[in-house]
Amino acid sequence: MTTPSLAHEHIIEAPHVEIPAEMDAQAEKIIARYPDGRRSASMPLLYLWQEAFGFISNQGIHWVAEKAQVRPINILELVTFY
Repeated sequence: MTTPSLAHEHIIEAPHVEIPAEMDAQAEKIIARYPDGRRSASMPLLYLWQEAFGFISNQGIHWVAEKAQVRPINILELVTFY
């Protein structure tokens, strides 16, 4: 019997959601505040996702990773740490 990864226990599998255009626009405004690196926008982007949908899903992790131009594992590390 294998034990699932602890990180996977914290991820909510939810139906795919459509990202509103205004949310993408908000994300770009957030990213613009961090000219030294999009990676620094990761936490504010996670907050944006959570405000919109109420929780951080796997889709949310991938969306933030794409916006911040990092790997999803980097976002997962943030989510499971905080």
